[in-house]
Amino acid sequence: MKKLILMLLFVGGNIMASEDGKYYWLLEEVSWSFAQEKSADINAFYDSLEIYNKDIEVELPDYIGAGLGFNEVIIKYSYVELIDNNWTTVRNEIQLKSDYESFSELELLYQLHNNLQIHYMQQDKHYFEGLELQEDKKKLIYELMLGS
Repeated sequence: MKKLILMLLFVGGNIMASEDGKYYWLLEEVSWSFAQEKSADINAFYDSLEIYNKDIEVELPDYIGAGLGFNEVIIKYSYVELIDNNWTTVRNEIQLKSDYESFSELELLYQLHNNLQIHYMQQDKHYFEGLELQEDKKKLIYELMLGS
């Protein structure tokens, strides 16, 4: 049986998707820091995102507002916390639901930031590096990738 890998071409970049439409990586071309303050709404977030990227001389992809074809997703994430005088890696997940028919990369990053920012304000690893698809036949799951 032949596996088909679809290439979805957008202005300024491309995104690989599997035959079932799941993207292997999301938002890897977008720079952001989870140490930034929360935004009141998605428009304020977009303004902050645009300024942040301009400051480091990175151009936001034109397709950041395009629909991704799904409206619910689980994001796995981890951070380090001092528990009983020991630094412990805390692993968790959050289920997000779009306010629209489909998530865009912008809305997904906005919801992620406003929900998870509190865990990363004082972390070394707070620079966003993208979302990586996790293997699961029944649920759409991505892992939040951060660097320092």
